[in-house]
Amino acid sequence: MAKVKLKKKRPLNGWIISATATGCLLIVVLALCLGLQERLDTDNQTRNDHIVASLQSKRLTALKATARIKSSLVAPLPRQSVLAAQTDNLAPVVWRIPTDQPVVFLGIDDGWTQSLEILDWLEGHSLPFSIFVTNDAAKRNYEYFMRLQSADMTIENHTLRHPVMTKLNLEQQKAEICATSDIYASVFGRRPTLFRPPYGKYNADTQQAAATCGMKAIIMWQARVEAGSMQFQKSDHLRSGDIVLMHFRSSTVADLEAFVKEVENQHLKIGRLEDWLR
Repeated sequence: MAKVKLKKKRPLNGWIISATATGCLLIVVLALCLGLQERLDTDNQTRNDHIVASLQSKRLTALKATARIKSSLVAPLPRQSVLAAQTDNLAPVVWRIPTDQPVVFLGIDDGWTQSLEILDWLEGHSLPFSIFVTNDAAKRNYEYFMRLQSADMTIENHTLRHPVMTKLNLEQQKAEICATSDIYASVFGRRPTLFRPPYGKYNADTQQAAATCGMKAIIMWQARVEAGSMQFQKSDHLRSGDIVLMHFRSSTVADLEAFVKEVENQHLKIGRLEDWLR
């Protein structure tokens, strides 16, 4: 009978030594991995800190530049009010401000387009514009216009629903103007004092309705900005006392840049209508 060759058993202590060595090797590899990950995390954090610091520095530089722009553009307060008194209970119609001071005025109308790009520009520059917003547009997001108010702009009256005022009777016109002022007094904490009629259409009833609703003046314009371009009615450039019309549209930021450029080119300043029409 053939002999069966038995496999020699590995000593138990050999298994223990092998397992211990393997475990130690795993521990070393794990420690190296953890150390590498910690170093990577530190490097990433350092890189992120540099990015944040760079962004903060750029933002601070931009804010300083904006502050310089604002200080160079904003007109001093007027020496005296120039608003004519109401006659026959009719609100006066103002096309421009009679002044020899180098100052112009901007009113932005409607409020249908409420983009973050426009909001960022207006908040960033914080210039004393008048915002003639219609309530049907404003009520979509009153907070948007509250932020503009907080950025040194003034909310004024542009009717409830943006109708052609000359197609309405006196009572209907009063309803459009007075109701808007009531809402804005509640929402914005200030009752409007200036009124701009939609499409620039007004008549004697509009003037009477505006006066009844507490408007000091009906505001028209002598120049406008549209599609990034200035348009003039009486000359080929902005003049002292001009009131400029603009709208909340997709081109508003380009319009604002065009307006500021023209103001600087003509060595003018930007005034607040409400400071002059008291």
